[in-house]
Amino acid sequence: MAKKKARSASEKKSQAAVKKLETKVERLEAKVARWREEAKRSARRLALQKARADKLEKKLAKARNAGPAAGPAPEETPAIDAPATPATPAATEDAPTPDETWTVAQLRAEARARELSGLSNKSKAQLIEALTASR
Repeated sequence: MAKKKARSASEKKSQAAVKKLETKVERLEAKVARWREEAKRSARRLALQKARADKLEKKLAKARNAGPAAGPAPEETPAIDAPATPATPAATEDAPTPDETWTVAQLRAEARARELSGLSNKSKAQLIEALTASR
């Protein structure tokens, strides 16, 4: 009888292990199904993006083929890339002497206007000194 009990205990352990594995398989199959759905959604999005890119490429090609008559002349387009320059006093005799109230950007712009070189790495005090000496 001891053999019967031993077999049934090992059978129970085996059945428990099989059940654990079956639940793992079920979870993994559910995960696979989710990944497949995600792959389908991604494929649809990709197809939409490709279609949009093709449409935009056609518009671009059409605009290029139309020539300059299609858009404003280059002289009419505003300069978007041009950075705004800080307000700096002109390098004239009437211009006030740079002092501590000026920003470093204003001091550097004034140095450029006076065509002074080698001042890009200078401190504010050094810039003021160089600009007052150049008068």
